[in-house]
Amino acid sequence: MVGTVAGAVGGLVFGMATSGALDAAYDSLPQGTRDAIEDGFTAVGPGLEDAGDAVGDSAKKVWNSIF
Repeated sequence: MVGTVAGAVGGLVFGMATSGALDAAYDSLPQGTRDAIEDGFTAVGPGLEDAGDAVGDSAKKVWNSIF
């Protein structure tokens, strides 16, 4: 029990520190670089959404065919 709690707390601290470090690194990038990264996500986003919808639809069809 103590090990589980210690692991959870350690993971939380590590995750928060990593997130803060990545945010700080991103914020220190030149504006043009940040814009290019955001434009890339904007371009890829709809394709990922369509892929997620297709996976969800397929899973629903499989589920409905079984039950």
